[in-house]
Amino acid sequence: MEGWNDCPVITRSSSSLVMGMSTSTPSLSTPSLTPTDSTDKSVGSIINELCSKPTKLSDKMLSNIKTKLENNIDKMEQHKQFIFHLYDSEEDVKEKIIEFMIINDGVSSWCVPLKKLIESIE
Repeated sequence: MEGWNDCPVITRSSSSLVMGMSTSTPSLSTPSLTPTDSTDKSVGSIINELCSKPTKLSDKMLSNIKTKLENNIDKMEQHKQFIFHLYDSEEDVKEKIIEFMIINDGVSSWCVPLKKLIESIE
């Protein structure tokens, strides 16, 4: 039935998201990332290092974010390579996290606080 759903479908094109009228679905795979020196670290140690950097957040907000991240370490371990890539990246991390949340289900419980923490680092 043509025309019954005129909403554009989000499709993945090389390195950016594109709006189109395609019927294909977005890829649910984690982006291919090269191993880095930080892969020797645990997700918990990365969280502690990020939380120890100077931020624009109040102590209460930082504590809240750290608790949310620590409570989700098991879920974050499944996406460990992505987190290591964010930690080593100097590019626009906010865009990468948003794209990752669009592509992967069930990651918002830790991606949102992680994005907020990274954005607030001075």
